[in-house]
Amino acid sequence: MEENKRDKIIDQIGKLSAMTSADSGAYQGEIANASAMMQRLMEKYCITWAEINEHKQAEQAKEMEEEFKSHSAEYVHKNVKAWRWRLARIIATITHTKHYSSSHADNTFSMVFFGVKENSEIASALYNEWVISIERMARKATDDNYKELVNRYGDIAKHNRAALGNENPRYFRVSWIDGCITGMSRAVEAEEDKTITSSQNALALYDKKVAEKYRELSKYFTKINTSVSRGYSSAGYTKGLETGSSIKLGSKRLDD
Repeated sequence: MEENKRDKIIDQIGKLSAMTSADSGAYQGEIANASAMMQRLMEKYCITWAEINEHKQAEQAKEMEEEFKSHSAEYVHKNVKAWRWRLARIIATITHTKHYSSSHADNTFSMVFFGVKENSEIASALYNEWVISIERMARKATDDNYKELVNRYGDIAKHNRAALGNENPRYFRVSWIDGCITGMSRAVEAEEDKTITSSQNALALYDKKVAEKYRELSKYFTKINTSVSRGYSSAGYTKGLETGSSIKLGSKRLDD
């Protein structure tokens, strides 16, 4: 028999099998008819259950690969900074997805989330908004801090920022973001601990098939180096940590 025709028949048997399951919602008459037709097809074309299961697994793998490619964040960035990876890890935790980076021909990158369709879409939406929101909040916090430095140091702060040492606004900004992401991460861990304590169950586990497919395809992921900024501001880190710890992670929006 032609291979494509056999695959179609096996697929038909798989659908009939699904109809005979207890949770299909089919009536008894429909279940009986589906079961009889399934048996006739298997006997006529010498199809075994092992062959049906193998076909079903192949179809699931194909669907996952399509799913894997279809949910990337719209926010594209030139440099994959370390804090963006950390943010993606936080989002992956709260949405029960996996994440990786996808490269483009123009040397830009997108963060991609893989898992159950709805979760992947939510993760992408969260990442898009949180990257922009965190950068906006970091700029605002840095501007406010710079005004304080000008009031404190006068012209030195305006014309010779290098003289400010670790109070340099550039160091403040990257340290603020580092603190913010750390605060968010700690908040997620606290929520996990709270869930485990109250219900003796961890947050929903990744679907095993999703996790296995992720591992299988991980060898094809884009290999990139994250860019890490130099310089550290304890004031920036402390203020960022305070903000990150107060962010409501279950929301699709960040409060400024």
